[in-house]
Amino acid sequence: MTEAKVEISLDSAGRGKVVIDGSEVQDSVSGLHLRADHRGLPRLVLDLVPGATSVSADRSTVVIGSTTRELLTALGWIPPGGGA
Repeated sequence: MTEAKVEISLDSAGRGKVVIDGSEVQDSVSGLHLRADHRGLPRLVLDLVPGATSVSADRSTVVIGSTTRELLTALGWIPPGGGA
């Protein structure tokens, strides 16, 4: 997993701001899940808006939530390695 500086804020109306390594990405995010425990760094999983996101990295680990995976598979996406 890649480590990044992440800032998340929500106002009283539920509008949010998500900043990753200084880049605002909230317009591409439809939801998020944050998990933290005593075993290591917190894990942040972002649900992305289809078509609104472009990602480029030399090396990265991409985690796709089950709902997003099901939607993409229904639209014809084949996961890497052909697995579901």
